[in-house]
Amino acid sequence: MTLPALIGLDDAAALWVRAIRVAEFGRVITLDLRSEVGEHRLILRDCREHRWRAYGHEAEADESRVVSFAPGRDAHRSPLQLLTEHTALWVIYGTLAID
Repeated sequence: MTLPALIGLDDAAALWVRAIRVAEFGRVITLDLRSEVGEHRLILRDCREHRWRAYGHEAEADESRVVSFAPGRDAHRSPLQLLTEHTALWVIYGTLAID
């Protein structure tokens, strides 16, 4: 499933990550997203492991376009994987919510 479809948008809709926030000592990760129709929030709870890579060769930006997304499976079965123009994120999570 594509990230736009998960949010309820057309599969071809462009999305940008505006912020990645980590709370509760890494157990909650929130992605603030923007599309052409508005703002969205992806909330991952009960995270057990996460990794990210920031691509230092890229210039600073206020937001980063989503390039690839795989939702993984909740209940810690397989990791969510997100690739943007400036970073990559990999998370094993318990639940995923869209706000």
